[in-house]
Amino acid sequence: MSRIQRHDDGLEVDVHPGREEFAARVVAEREGLVGKALHLMSLYLNLDRRGFHLDTITVPTAGEAELSFSWSSAEEPEAEGYTRFDVSFSADLHPTGFAVRFV
Repeated sequence: MSRIQRHDDGLEVDVHPGREEFAARVVAEREGLVGKALHLMSLYLNLDRRGFHLDTITVPTAGEAELSFSWSSAEEPEAEGYTRFDVSFSADLHPTGFAVRFV
């Protein structure tokens, strides 16, 4: 069963047992990972990078790490309110892909 860590800035980190050390590394390097994630998504999505907000980090038992973003715009605050943008990272913290989910 995973454990949720809540940080002062509102970030939630879902860490599965045995993955705590890797999760700590991901959290410590999250600024750089967010930059990599935003760069990858900007290659394919026509959304203003400034509207993305990191909501959660998941470190599962299988796979490596996933950063989940929401997006909003000052002009249209509800435009993408039910959409999540998940970026997967490998063990060496390089982005391997992203998915758009509707929740």
